Amino acid sequence: MKDITERIDDMCQEIHGHTHWVCVDTLRDQEKVGLDQVADIVTIEGQQVAFYYAEADEDEQTYLVYTLDYESGLVESEARWTVAEIIAEINRDRGVGWKDYDESDWQEGWLEFVETEGYHSIPEVSKKWAVKLYSKLP
Repeated sequence: MKDITERIDDMCQEIHGHTHWVCVDTLRDQEKVGLDQVADIVTIEGQQVAFYYAEADEDEQTYLVYTLDYESGLVESEARWTVAEIIAEINRDRGVGWKDYDESDWQEGWLEFVETEGYHSIPEVSKKWAVKLYSKLP
């Protein structure tokens, strides 16, 4: 059976694609300033844990994308997409007068126009998946 740190590693890897995390109570006060801007902070077994966002440049960063069964909402497959691939999906097959989303606002576009279609989901953006993933801890 895996210990708590191994389970946290697995969760961080699944959500962010790396295992760069820290227990918040081990940080000095100065290190906590702005932490919520560079990491997701969650509570696991009573312990606050910060999952740092990927350290790569935005253009190089990839996100876990679930392909969902439209009827059941269950995950059929998963892949890692670049921001450029995500933006292409957001802007795909849109009508005349559509204003393309770009690197500055793609998360808003994803949540409003892709996530709501029910075929794809990005756990890191949606947050509805975070609750499900964190609740898997024994």
